[in-house]
Amino acid sequence: MNSIESLVQERASFPLEHYRKAILCKEAYPWARRYLASRQSAAHRDVLAAVPPCLQTPVQLIAEAVQCGWFVVPNGKNGSFSARQFAERWRMATALPWLPDILQLALEAEARARHHRPAERHTFGVRRLPGFVDQALALPHRLSRLPLDHQAGAIKAELWFQVLADVHAATAAIAAQIECFAPAWMWDPAAPLEHQVERLRQHGCAHLLVAYVSQTRDRWIDSPEQKKLEDVLYRGLPVVEYERWYLERATREQVEEEGRWRAHFARIRELAGIFDDARSFARIPLGRLIRELSGGRFTLQREADSNPGLVVEVSPNYLVGAGEGIEEPFALANFCQALADALADVPCSFPGYLEACRQARASLVSF
Repeated sequence: MNSIESLVQERASFPLEHYRKAILCKEAYPWARRYLASRQSAAHRDVLAAVPPCLQTPVQLIAEAVQCGWFVVPNGKNGSFSARQFAERWRMATALPWLPDILQLALEAEARARHHRPAERHTFGVRRLPGFVDQALALPHRLSRLPLDHQAGAIKAELWFQVLADVHAATAAIAAQIECFAPAWMWDPAAPLEHQVERLRQHGCAHLLVAYVSQTRDRWIDSPEQKKLEDVLYRGLPVVEYERWYLERATREQVEEEGRWRAHFARIRELAGIFDDARSFARIPLGRLIRELSGGRFTLQREADSNPGLVVEVSPNYLVGAGEGIEEPFALANFCQALADALADVPCSFPGYLEACRQARASLVSF
């Protein structure tokens, strides 16, 4: 059984260079027109026999390309494409003979990748690798070398062949990506990144490194980390050095994050203590008490003009009770005290805070 690498090469390759000399041979154009015109009659053998021996192969290759639909014999000014022929450029591009194979290969690779890679969690800011199928479907539209409008005498077979070469090179790049990401371990976030980077380089896919790390590790790549990955690509930084840098930074950021949430939890407990000392739960006296006992750091307020729910701002952008829709000060006090109790059993993190809010909400409902 053929390996995926040999299968990619077999199904994505097309001998485009084999047609170059024939398509650019202007001496063969008149004979190709005569030969194509006679294809429906028995005279085509006689026409082919009359072709000079040095032009027989180019004439046959041109006729094959025309019949496949990806070339027309130029009949415009100075051997250029006419306006009517230029209008057929999209149809000719979709008729390129290697497109069905690469599209089928991309569909198979996409299905294989969905099986191998972990389930997407839609983490904010994660960059995605370009889809195999999307790239394959875009191939017929890679005609940027051509002008938008027809120019008499300017658009010749040489330019069209350059367009074909561009599409063919893009097809080869897609085939290389398919081959690169074929092994299951290329989608495994626990696999050694050093080996994965080496495979990206071997298959000409190193430019995808940032998106690859972002998608397989399911995280947003910020500017400092992107610079480190570019150092790996272009400046010879060893992958192990990048991984050491990332681990040290992640550990440091985790400690800092825990410290911030620990301070936030402490402010919530302080607020719960203020509610314990409250003798009145009327909104104005309670708001004055909160402001006085916190030294002006805490403020009882409405969540928004369109939301009458009560919240307490314990620090900038930290609103206790936000999103809960609590309209009574007494209910807010009960929620805050339940939240302070729940914080003792959750980690000092944003997910831990959300879990404590869930427990406090459930406690308030049961109360």
